[in-house]
Amino acid sequence: MKRKFTNIFSRYPTYFIVGCCVTLVTIILRDIIGRFFKESVWEFVLSIIIVYLIGIPLSYVCQSRFTFTNHQKQSRSFKYKFTSYTIVYLVGMGSAILLSLLFDRLLFPLPILPRVRQTIAFIIASLITSVVTYTVSKMHIFK
Repeated sequence: MKRKFTNIFSRYPTYFIVGCCVTLVTIILRDIIGRFFKESVWEFVLSIIIVYLIGIPLSYVCQSRFTFTNHQKQSRSFKYKFTSYTIVYLVGMGSAILLSLLFDRLLFPLPILPRVRQTIAFIIASLITSVVTYTVSKMHIFK
């Protein structure tokens, strides 16, 4: 059991580093886009959707190149992998939105600016969803 767990998460450090770089880009973009919007919940959600639409293809390219490289002949087509990856990350986006809203409300009592609070909430939500999306990617998409 321990060996299987170790095998599954053997590439997680690489996934995490590559994901951090992509996430950093998306966080910066979300922050920039968020500055053009008011501080409403719907505009916060819209900013997350926009950065996910940019981040999913960027993440796929980076993760397939650096994390899930396999020098053996791939049995799955690009179309299958990209479509599956996109679906997983759209579900991840939904989770990130819900978690971001939850953490934004939990951080509400803190005396920090709403934009900073929203950015912190998005960072926490992104970290949580990364574990799930990695596991699905490793076990089903890039196996």
